Amino acid sequence: MLIRTICFVLAVLAHGWLTWVFLTLAVFLPWVAVILANAAAQRAPGTIDEAHWDQRTLPPGQS
Repeated sequence: MLIRTICFVLAVLAHGWLTWVFLTLAVFLPWVAVILANAAAQRAPGTIDEAHWDQRTLPPGQS
């Protein structure tokens, strides 16, 4: 987010084609970051503990 903020500030301060370069970077940097984060989060099947919904953690209470 710091780099994106710097790009916005530089877009305001720059003139000409640099304004558009900094604006483009400010818009697409978060998108690229999300794509890379989601690609790194891919895990092989069976590596995540699956919940067993039919098992109770507490025994049934007395009535």
